[in-house]
Amino acid sequence: MGRRNLPTDVFKYIKLGEPHECWPWIGGTNSKGMPYFTLGGRKVLAYRLVYKLTHPEWDIDNSREVLRHQCRDEQGRHVDNPLCCNPSHVIPGTHEENMLEMVLRGRSGLTKDILRDILHMNREHPDMTHMQIAARMEFKHKIKVSRQAVTDLLNGNRHRELRNLIDEEQRKVDESGKVN
Repeated sequence: MGRRNLPTDVFKYIKLGEPHECWPWIGGTNSKGMPYFTLGGRKVLAYRLVYKLTHPEWDIDNSREVLRHQCRDEQGRHVDNPLCCNPSHVIPGTHEENMLEMVLRGRSGLTKDILRDILHMNREHPDMTHMQIAARMEFKHKIKVSRQAVTDLLNGNRHRELRNLIDEEQRKVDESGKVN
């Protein structure tokens, strides 16, 4: 039987850099491009293991808690870098928070702009069906928008936190009388 990895062996597969830089994973990845490391016969996400090593109080086995990447480029914009293993570039959170960030950063099928337009169209044209709103969004944004996605958003079944943010932005616009 071969040598088993120690937890600290994970660093052999990470290109370490400055504390503010991303530390890219140079080891193996799964079919989705996620950085995996084998420890005790079990595969773990490399950045979860690094986070555990640097934050011993954090429970790596709590699958309900995800680590949300907060990587930024030179201009300070959020970037998706799932290969980053810098523990200062991730923060613990929930799946829901991770999905909200995905939408806010434009990584989902429906961007914040599309969701804002759906809410705006529903306010301006309350007589339109959800199917009609979906068709208008498809035409305007050149992306598939299902009737069900419109229904879920307008009924508060999906994107509730994002809808609250958009509604708050609209209230500020209404109060100030100007558009952002």
